[in-house]
Amino acid sequence: QTRAYSVLTETPVAKLYNYKDVKEIASNPQSYPGSVLVDVREPVEFNDGHIPGALNIPFKSSPGALDLSAEEFRENFGFDKPSPEKELVFYCLGGVRSTAAEELANTFGYTKRGNYVGSWEDWVANENA
Repeated sequence: QTRAYSVLTETPVAKLYNYKDVKEIASNPQSYPGSVLVDVREPVEFNDGHIPGALNIPFKSSPGALDLSAEEFRENFGFDKPSPEKELVFYCLGGVRSTAAEELANTFGYTKRGNYVGSWEDWVANENA
């Protein structure tokens, strides 16, 4: 009799963030030096409004951005590539691109990941409440 073994690789699960969590990071970045807010929308969307302190790393036009060398990243985006030691908290417009970006970031060695699933739509609704 043969036995079949299932080998599962453990993917660290992303922490899910809500408005209150993200507002705290955006309002007090010095209290959260290990967290980076990452807006994965396209630059035109980002320029129309974004969460204070967020970095714009567009997922659709630059899906492999976090796999670039530090030098290539800086040339492309004009700021330093976030360290894999940091927790990247992704958001987009409604949570679809941020989920994909968060999952892809894991394959590039970013094991500390968060996803603000409500994303920009939720932020705006709460800010205007």
